[in-house]
Amino acid sequence: MNSVKLSILSPCYNGEKFIARYLDNILEQTFKDFEVIIINDGSKDNSNEIIRGYQKIFEDKGITFKYLNKKVNEGHAKAIDDGLKLVDGQYLMWPDIDDYMHKNHLEAHVKYMESHDSVDLAIGKSAVYNIKNLSTPLYYAWEKFPVTKEKLVNEFILAEDKNIGFMSGTFIIKTDFLWKIYPDRNIYSEIFVGPTIQMVFPALYLGKTGYIKEWTFDYYIHGNNQHIANEKRDFSSIQIVYENVVNHLKLDNNESERIKRMARNVTNRLNLGYAIKNGEKKMGIDAWRNLSKDDGIRFKEIIKYLILKIEPLRRLYLKTI
Repeated sequence: MNSVKLSILSPCYNGEKFIARYLDNILEQTFKDFEVIIINDGSKDNSNEIIRGYQKIFEDKGITFKYLNKKVNEGHAKAIDDGLKLVDGQYLMWPDIDDYMHKNHLEAHVKYMESHDSVDLAIGKSAVYNIKNLSTPLYYAWEKFPVTKEKLVNEFILAEDKNIGFMSGTFIIKTDFLWKIYPDRNIYSEIFVGPTIQMVFPALYLGKTGYIKEWTFDYYIHGNNQHIANEKRDFSSIQIVYENVVNHLKLDNNESERIKRMARNVTNRLNLGYAIKNGEKKMGIDAWRNLSKDDGIRFKEIIKYLILKIEPLRRLYLKTI
């Protein structure tokens, strides 16, 4: 039986600039029935010393604080995978340490889940800021919720609309549902990234998703987000993660291939865009050929391919972005 309502699981890698503020942010939350799980993913800075100091503060307040101090950096996905084994809450949230939760963030999410018993996963609205200007949000993620489950699933996979955010702190999931998907509490962690997709997508596809309209979370763009600093990844990680998730869910062949094809298209469209910006013509041509095989070419890909092939056009394009 779960001993707490909510588990808050957060990896930390070289997070000395953020971790104290983040733990203070948790302490100021209006909701109190939670445990904190911090996975220090082989940090080389003073993160460990800072976390140890806060561990005593939490424990003195009677709050369970679970801390795993890893000696080797293995990546965000493995850190989440390690942390899942320590979760005792009825619900799980996994914010990044460099973002900000309004004081009622945890309360709003747990309250929603408690009043919507059939919901397996809930998603809240978040404001996206450039760290250099916190006065005005760039935009709001999840400001509009897709009207159908099919649209929600497809837009989540394609990840082309800014409205569809991947900010991990906006999600809350029932652990009973999550353990049905991952009974051994193991997610795929052989690449550094992808834990949010692995936890959220099964709930979007197989479960019932709810929408918290209240804005209680701020996501900061730092240039390189703190939690993915020093991580070895490329765009192919997207299709790798979806291939593993779909295989794990054992979907029928047609549906499995549809989702994998969409994920491959995402990877190749990103590769095409990268090729244009960096003059990687072979990469762009390979991406175009892969899109052709998967019927993933739209009008915008045709335009991008022409830009890639015609160097003066590519140089002109780069001046406009």
